[in-house]
Amino acid sequence: MGREISIAIVARETVSTTMNTISQSGKSLNKDLEETGREVQNLQKRMDALAANKSKVQANLDSISQELKKAKKTLAETNDEASKVRLENVYKEYNSAQIAVKQYSKAISETQTQMSKLENRAGVTGLSGSKQSEMLSTLANAGLFKMAGDSLSGLAGVAVSSALGNTIGGAIQSTLSGAATGAAMGSLAGLPGMAIGAGVGALAGGVSALTNTFSSQDDALKSAVQETYNTVKQEQENTLTSGVTIAGQREQDQIAFSQRLGSDKAAEEYLAKTKTMATKTNYSYDDITGYSKSLLNSYKPDEVFKVLQTLSDASGGLNLDSQGVNMFISGLSRMRTTGKATQEYLNYFSERGLDVYKALSNATGADESKIAGMVTKGDISGDTAAQAIIDYINETFGGLSEKQSTTYNAMVDNLQDLQNEMDAAMGEGFTEERKKGLTAQQEYLSGESGEKQKEANRLIGQYQASLENAREQAIRDAQDRAMETDEYKKAKLEDDGAEMGRILAAAKADAEAEYRNSEAYQQQYNADKTLVGNIRDAMIQDGIYKTFGYDMAQEFSKGFGKKYAEDLPSILSQIYQPENSLQSGGSKVASEEDFANSLSSLFRKKPAGKAFGMARVPYNDFPARLHEGEQVLTASEARSRRSVPNIKVEVTGNIIKDEADEDRIAQKIVTKILNAMQIT
Repeated sequence: MGREISIAIVARETVSTTMNTISQSGKSLNKDLEETGREVQNLQKRMDALAANKSKVQANLDSISQELKKAKKTLAETNDEASKVRLENVYKEYNSAQIAVKQYSKAISETQTQMSKLENRAGVTGLSGSKQSEMLSTLANAGLFKMAGDSLSGLAGVAVSSALGNTIGGAIQSTLSGAATGAAMGSLAGLPGMAIGAGVGALAGGVSALTNTFSSQDDALKSAVQETYNTVKQEQENTLTSGVTIAGQREQDQIAFSQRLGSDKAAEEYLAKTKTMATKTNYSYDDITGYSKSLLNSYKPDEVFKVLQTLSDASGGLNLDSQGVNMFISGLSRMRTTGKATQEYLNYFSERGLDVYKALSNATGADESKIAGMVTKGDISGDTAAQAIIDYINETFGGLSEKQSTTYNAMVDNLQDLQNEMDAAMGEGFTEERKKGLTAQQEYLSGESGEKQKEANRLIGQYQASLENAREQAIRDAQDRAMETDEYKKAKLEDDGAEMGRILAAAKADAEAEYRNSEAYQQQYNADKTLVGNIRDAMIQDGIYKTFGYDMAQEFSKGFGKKYAEDLPSILSQIYQPENSLQSGGSKVASEEDFANSLSSLFRKKPAGKAFGMARVPYNDFPARLHEGEQVLTASEARSRRSVPNIKVEVTGNIIKDEADEDRIAQKIVTKILNAMQIT
C-alpha cells in the first residue's frame, strides 16, 4: 500500500522577522554555551574535591596498612584473644578503606567522562568546526525556516520524521527548507530565478542535512573514544595502585614465611598453595596467611591446608564469619599446643553452633552425658579433642564449601581473589623494575653527587631564609616608624583602635612593596623569569610541548573524518566526470544528482558487505561482490519496481506570482524529496 505525504508551503517575505529570530537564536545559543561552561567548571571543582578526598583516604589506607602489619606481628608474638580481635578490627578498617579508595577512583573517572562529554558537545574556550556548523544550522533553522513558513517546519519535523524516521525526516526537512528559501530569494529575479533558487536551495539543504548527521555521529564517536580511553587508563591506574600494595605485602609475607618454614623455597611453595586456595574457597589470601600463623604452631604445613578446608566446610554449614573461623582456629591450636581439652576451649566451638559433645562421643565411644565429666577430669587429651572436632566437621559438613562456592557472594569473593592476582602481577612487575631505579637513586644520593646536592640545597635554603628575614625586617622597621609618627600617637591617645590598625596595615603594605623592590628580591624575580624562558625555549626547540597534551588533544579531536579523508580523492574525482555533466563556463562538472550522491558517500561509512541487499547504489562505480543466484537491476528497472509515495505539495504565499510558479516549485520540491529519500 503506497504512502501519502501532503505538504503545504507558505512562502512569505519575512526578512525583518527573520533577522530578529536569528538575533534571538544567537542569544539563546550564547546562553547555552555559558551554561555549559559553568557545568564544566562545577565538574572540575567536584573532581578536585574528589581527588583531595581520595588522597586523604589513600593516606588513611596506607596508615591502616601499617597498623595491619603491626597487628599481625603482635598476634604472632602473643597469640592471645585481644590480639586476634584487634587484627579482625584492623582488617575491617583496611577493607573499608580499600573500598573507599576504589569508590573515589570510580567517581573521578565518571566525572572525567561527564566533563569530556560536555567539552565535546560545546567546548569551553571556543567552538570547533563541527560546533560552528551546528551553530550556523541552528541560526538557519531559527530564521530561514520562517521564510518557508511555520507550517513546513512543523510538518516536516513531525509527520515526515514519524513516517520515515529521524534521519530521513531530517534530510527532507532540510531539503524543503533550502528549496523554499532559495525560491523566495530567487523570486527577486523573476520566475527563472525562482526555479533556479529552489533547485540550489534544495541541494544546499541536502548537503546541510548530511553535514548535521555526520556532525552528530562524529561527536558521538569522539565522546565514546575519550570515555573509553579515560576508563581504560583509570582502571590501569587502579590496578597498579592495588597491585603495588598487594605485591609489597606479599614480599613481606615471603620473608616471614621463609623464616617460619626454614627456607625461601618452602615459603614460595606454601604461598603458592595459599593463592590457589584463596580463589576456590571463602578465604582471601590475607585470611589464609593470618590463620596459618596460628595453625603452624601445632600443624605441619600440608596439614594446615587440610584443616582450613575442613573449617571452610564448617563455615558453609554454620554460617561462620572470619571472626568465628578465628575462634575455631584458636581452639584447635590451644588444645594441640597445651595437650588439654578444657571446657573453655570447647566453648569456642559450642558457642558457634558445633555439637562438641557429639564429636567427642563419636571419637571416644562414651555417652554424651559423660563427656563433660571426662573433660573436667582431663581424661580427653587436647590432640584427641582437636582431631575429634575435625572428623565431626568432615562427617557433618564435608563438601559444603564446594557447594557454597557456587553462590553469588562466594563467586564475587573468589572473583576478587582472582582480580587481586591480576593486580599483584602488575605490582610485582612494577616493584621489581622500580627497585633498580631505587637502588640507583640511593647510590646517587649517598655518593659524591649527593654530597654536592646537599651543599647546593644548603645554599638554596640559606638564600630563601635570607629573603624571609629581609621581608620580616622590612615589616618590623616600617611598623616601628609608623608607631613613632604623630598621627599614630594621636590615635593612641584617643584610643582609636581602628585608626591605629589602619596606620600599621598601611605600614606593612609599604614594607611589602619596599621588600619587592629590594635588590635581593629582584635577584630572585629575575632568576625566576630566566627559568621560565629557559623552559619555554627548551620545549620549543625539542618539541617537548607537543607531548604535554597537544598531540593527545589532536587525537581526541579526530573522528570519522580521519577515515573518510582517505576516500576524499576518489570522491572528488566523481564530481568532475565527463558522463552526464553540466556545462559551466566551458568546463565539465558532475550533474546535481551525481554531486549529491558523491557527497553522500563521503559522509557514510562504506559497507563491508550487503548480505541483505541494498535499496539503491549510492554513486557511480560502486564496488560490489555478487553471489550466485543474486539479481542486479538497471536504474530504469529499479525505478519501475520501487514503491514511490504519493506526495502532494501545495505552494502559496505573497511571493508566488501565478499558478505556473506553484507547479514549478512544487515539482522541484517533490524531486528533491525523492532524491533525499534515496540517498539517505
